[in-house]
Amino acid sequence: MHTIDIIAPEENQFRYDVQYIQHVQNDDFVDYRGYAGRVLSGKITVGDRITSLPSEKESIVTEIRRFTELKSEATAGDSVSISLSSEIDISRGSLLKLSDATLDNSLSIEATIVWMDDSTAQLGSKLILQSGSRESLAKIVNIKRKINPIQFDSIEGVTDIHANDIVEVELKTNKATYLDSYKSNKANGAFILVNPQTNNTVAIGFKK
Repeated sequence: MHTIDIIAPEENQFRYDVQYIQHVQNDDFVDYRGYAGRVLSGKITVGDRITSLPSEKESIVTEIRRFTELKSEATAGDSVSISLSSEIDISRGSLLKLSDATLDNSLSIEATIVWMDDSTAQLGSKLILQSGSRESLAKIVNIKRKINPIQFDSIEGVTDIHANDIVEVELKTNKATYLDSYKSNKANGAFILVNPQTNNTVAIGFKK
């Protein structure tokens, strides 16, 4: 008898992708400062304590706004603006999480990637990793194996990655990407790889 392991989503798995900073000064909004973006997963509520990554600075949510509508909370998929009790280091590409939640800050990523480009990648290939508004430089430091999607077997000793290949790799990045494993949080576990010379999206990846 086959069984399936189901991972329940963590209640503290709030992830918020900061896309731009709003600083408004007019009759309706006096010295308004908000951080506009999208809730990738989880839920945020007025009064929650959050941490901004990569600065690791903390603050408290004082307001959640969708245009002129004030909200007490925002959930996955909501595009909102969040205001905080204090000014901390936040910019485009920052990721907000609840302060009591943990998140991997390693520069090493084990992932499964699907190569979609006609160009070939090898060990040492340098790419741009993008997830939401976050961007970092990435290098392929290990090609562990290629997966056969029909027979579900694998080939080890692979040195090149070609179009339509599904491979398990290790990437090294120049800064933390703050990705969850795709298995535990699909909304913050996927990324794309971009060729820095052509600006083409060459692969989609899923963090293990």
